[in-house]
Amino acid sequence: MHQVELGLVIFHHQFLRCRHPTLCCHIPLKLCAKKQYSELLYFEMMEIVLIGTGNVAAVLAGMLQQAGHQLVQVLGRNAAAVKQLADKYGAEGSTDFSAIRQHVPLYIIAVSDTAIPEVLAQLPKLKGLLVHTAGSVSMQVLATVSPNYGILYPLQSLRKEAPPTAPVPLLTDAATPDDLALLDDIARSLSPITGHANDVQRQWLHMAAIFANNFTNLMYGQAYNICAAQQVPFELLQPLMQETVNRLTNNDPKQWQTGPAARNDSGTIAKHLALLQTQDANMAAMYQFLSQQVSHWMQHKP
Repeated sequence: MHQVELGLVIFHHQFLRCRHPTLCCHIPLKLCAKKQYSELLYFEMMEIVLIGTGNVAAVLAGMLQQAGHQLVQVLGRNAAAVKQLADKYGAEGSTDFSAIRQHVPLYIIAVSDTAIPEVLAQLPKLKGLLVHTAGSVSMQVLATVSPNYGILYPLQSLRKEAPPTAPVPLLTDAATPDDLALLDDIARSLSPITGHANDVQRQWLHMAAIFANNFTNLMYGQAYNICAAQQVPFELLQPLMQETVNRLTNNDPKQWQTGPAARNDSGTIAKHLALLQTQDANMAAMYQFLSQQVSHWMQHKP
């Protein structure tokens, strides 16, 4: 197993040897013979209850099935969504949270941050490991329902209609070392990129992800609108967008910053602002603010 420490404990690995290697073999022996894995990938197939039917829940359900785990029950507020997800994976479905199955080793709450307290208020006491997938909610909120609790946080923007095409980084945390070891086994069966992050680290990572994904997507949207207004293909910008991402691998983004604000080209900035003012004053204000931020960033050392 390859391990890289980046402040957090992050594991990049090709295989996992579970604490119980005789229980289940996920990768057939013939694949190992093809040198696709340096060892067999062993893990314990686990029965899991999934609470939630939204984007994260739907994507996780697919990942769990693909890894060989068994989804035994789906709980949610929307009866139609529960039935659809449960039927897809051969699980029992229910909108009655008090009817949750007992004696299941793992329960995953995959709902919005604001819905977690509502879900917990409806659950009976559980003995199995109870986790949630939220980036900005402490795992301590789960202690009222189960003495065994933790975090399984996918650090990715997930949409049910567009399953991820790349491995989803999974970050874990738990109340006890045994629970953490179990969650690590689960995470490594789902993704080659896993790691540990406590509540504080996870909140900061969640915020960093908002800058890296949510805010940049807004910028892409503004670029899309400009292209549409000028009747030029948005696709022309996609190689530029991809090159930006490619440059950032293991590099400080600041060293790759370009553009008129980075080089203090006030003439070009003024021309762009004049154009934007004729179309969208809000976009012009955004352009001016971001240009000021870039200029300030480039003039000051970290």
